[in-house]
Amino acid sequence: MAKQLQRTYVFTPGGAGSGTIQIPGKFDLSQLLIITNVTKNQMVYNFADLTYVGTTVAFSRANTTQFPQALGMSDGVTTITLGVSTQGMSSGDILQIFTERTDQAILTRAMGAGTDAWERARTSNPKSMIDADFEYGLQPTKWQQISAVRGYAGIFEVPGSDLSVTTITTDANYLRPNDLTAESLITVNTQIPHNLTTGTAITVSTLESTVPSYALAQGTFIINAVPTSTSLNYYAKGKVGTVQDSVINSTYTVVRQGGFYTGASRTDLTFSVLSGGTVGSTATIAATFATDHGFTPGQGIMVVVTSDNGTNNHSYAQGPFYLTTITSPTTFNFLARSAVGAITGGTITGFVYARSDSFYVHRAYDGGVQLGTGGPSYGASAVRQSKKYIRYQSGKSINYNTGLLLAPNYQLRFVTATNTTVGSSIIGITDLEDHQFQSGAVIKLENVVSSGYNGVYTVASIIDSRTFVVTATQTLSTTTAIMGTPCFVSLINWYGSTVRAGTFDDQNGMFWQYDGQTVALGLRVSTTDLGGLANISPDSTYTTATNARWLTQLIAGDRVVLRGMTHHVSRVVSDNSMYINGDWRPATASTGIRIMKTLEKIIPQSQWNMDRCDGSGSVYNPSGYNLLVNKMQMAGIQWTWYGAGFIDFMLRGPDGNYITVHRLRNNNVNNEAYMRTGNMPVRYEVVNEGVRTGLARDMGSLDTVMTVTDVTFFPSSGMVYVDNELISYTGITTSTNTLNNLVRATPINQFVGNSNRTFQAGGAVSHYANAGTGVLLFGQTAAPNISHWGSAFLQDGGFDEDRGYLFNYGVTNVQISVKKTTLFAIRLAPSVSNSIPGDLGARDLINRAQFLLQALEISAGGSTNVNTAIVIEGVLNPINHPISSNITWYSLNGSVASSPVANGQPSFSQVSAGAGMTFVNQSLSVTGANIACASAAAGSTTLTITTAGAADQL
Repeated sequence: MAKQLQRTYVFTPGGAGSGTIQIPGKFDLSQLLIITNVTKNQMVYNFADLTYVGTTVAFSRANTTQFPQALGMSDGVTTITLGVSTQGMSSGDILQIFTERTDQAILTRAMGAGTDAWERARTSNPKSMIDADFEYGLQPTKWQQISAVRGYAGIFEVPGSDLSVTTITTDANYLRPNDLTAESLITVNTQIPHNLTTGTAITVSTLESTVPSYALAQGTFIINAVPTSTSLNYYAKGKVGTVQDSVINSTYTVVRQGGFYTGASRTDLTFSVLSGGTVGSTATIAATFATDHGFTPGQGIMVVVTSDNGTNNHSYAQGPFYLTTITSPTTFNFLARSAVGAITGGTITGFVYARSDSFYVHRAYDGGVQLGTGGPSYGASAVRQSKKYIRYQSGKSINYNTGLLLAPNYQLRFVTATNTTVGSSIIGITDLEDHQFQSGAVIKLENVVSSGYNGVYTVASIIDSRTFVVTATQTLSTTTAIMGTPCFVSLINWYGSTVRAGTFDDQNGMFWQYDGQTVALGLRVSTTDLGGLANISPDSTYTTATNARWLTQLIAGDRVVLRGMTHHVSRVVSDNSMYINGDWRPATASTGIRIMKTLEKIIPQSQWNMDRCDGSGSVYNPSGYNLLVNKMQMAGIQWTWYGAGFIDFMLRGPDGNYITVHRLRNNNVNNEAYMRTGNMPVRYEVVNEGVRTGLARDMGSLDTVMTVTDVTFFPSSGMVYVDNELISYTGITTSTNTLNNLVRATPINQFVGNSNRTFQAGGAVSHYANAGTGVLLFGQTAAPNISHWGSAFLQDGGFDEDRGYLFNYGVTNVQISVKKTTLFAIRLAPSVSNSIPGDLGARDLINRAQFLLQALEISAGGSTNVNTAIVIEGVLNPINHPISSNITWYSLNGSVASSPVANGQPSFSQVSAGAGMTFVNQSLSVTGANIACASAAAGSTTLTITTAGAADQL
């Protein structure tokens, strides 16, 4: 007999034959062993005692909603009707329920984790697909950083383009010393000519942290001017430093050239000066777009002006800015830099990029990596993801582990108070990092030696990027605190931003997350077909469809997938039309697209079905472990795919062994595969988005109550963004799903760019339910970051190199001279479906395959000098060719009349003939190592590159 303790139940006391216990799963009476009321120290059932006759059981599939904590773990509920009276007991009493296991064998499993093939890991050799060594840097060859704002990608960094920086200085706003919102002019001086021009993107990182507001000069920028061949300047996001021409670079500073993602810019707009623009004034610039822009109040933008002639001062509207007002879905305003001269010369022309302030920092002193959004801009995201999508192999399971810090903490430099009485202001100053707090954030002061200071507080106000104010809740021993070593402040709770870690991407996968209120587990899925077929044109945000039902299937804030690319829904116009962010990137229009909706199944800590790790010590917390978000955790996810596999989420517990906290079942539950593919990257992300819901009832422009679909995770007071209106509220009613005491068309105040600023949206208007209206929680109370230490992605039983697509390609009759000649270029096709490759947007799936080159074979003959050797170079990721002008790509699937000769099996790859292909400064611009071999002029040589075949995967 093997007994099992049932930890999940609902107890309803009653008289003999009426008291019930419900447990998930199907059990017969013969499987019941002993049931004891531990609280009352009283037995209510014993299979070996005739006293308890009359107990019955019944199984039903109708009551699974009684057990949200057992989500996915059973097909129904067993109701035990007790034969003895349980009157006088309470439904909250703790029960000990033992049942007999139906399997006869003794169950032996891997410690604390395991389903499917992973249980065999002890008798086979698992393979790590990613090493975990971040000790020396960010590993740019293995990892990529992706920064975006509401679907608009910004600037990417060009690897290997580091500038030889000598000094970086700030003007510290010497022309506008009292203007805290003014942007400092930053000058970069280089040792050798940088060869960059005005309007080029750059990235700047690791400036001197002792300089006030140094972080405002870090991130992505556009070169404003190039005074000399060895200098350039750009405008920061606010005032940096206090002394004119002070040096702000450190020994670790890196400045690299950047590039703009395809489709990142909005060019369908015109600028106009609404007010100001005279000498000594600040101009308000209005931008009007041809279609919805999708931006939100307070969002950062980067403006490139094309109409400045050196005297009209249009350049005052160029650089990084914050959107002060979203006047309509197609218009917004921002403040230009304070004018030293008047803005003249007619219409300002240019284009706009969404600006991300995200950062990615190597924690050199403890070996980790930290990433965050760098500010409260709604929809901003910072993503660190492995470049490699690790190929899933059926019959094997995945075990992912990482060291994780879900909520940040900062070293404190000073802690002082205005008085020692309750209600006094406590002022904290962080040491070398900006705190990223907003009013309303909940923080914890720790290791302050002076009594009265340690504890949990709500941030009352922000003085600057490193100074915050809280209110004393107890008597303080002194106004100048004595600080321990270390002494730090932790961010504990916030609203409006979410951190995640796991094996997932924009569309599929599983993750751990913390939204500032609740630790939760998540599954992201993009297999839901919305029906109808969509159509969209290049560089457009307007999407149409036939036979769609978008008004009832989508709300603003949702994500959809078109041709393998993720877009944010900014506004639903009708069943067959909507606006999305960002622009459609392919070069040609697409019609008849199946559109998929991305869904997320979020399981909060209160619903974990194996161990809630809440420190309660109850039956739902058998380990007694108490998860603290501001402390380091070792988190894991173990899963199999097969379209219907299990997912186990794990934490390393108090005894050093893993605790399985939740098991998510996907068999006999879903109507389709629980995610589209088992090929997953490792990913960490921070996104400035909180809870969102839909409008459930129409509301007029004067209404002070809003009825929504669900208020479960909304704070008791806050602000929401509905269509283009900011609405504050000061109460919720869960029984009616209402937000109460609304104040319409409310401006929002945020600390951003080292100053307190006010942003606003449109006026109070009517809003309609069943019209795709989203209700988005707006106004972050903090911009958190996430830190991680390594990532282990293990696949049990080894990892074979078998491939399904082996191909070869040959070029013949090439005339060789002393000048380098390009024979051919080969790449993975940007998109694929049904084994048919295509360009971006042509097929349904983005190609995330990898090349495995097996061999190069060279045959030479006919030379007048038979002793001449031939050098073959394989250039990985060349960046020195004009892609748009002289490369035409053809499929390798078979011969095409106008394409090079292709042979071999079908492939997800494309090839371009070398004839007419021009590479510039090839020997100087190669990225990655060359693959070289020499061949005698009259012979042939085969160079084996790997033992595996050249092939691809999805």
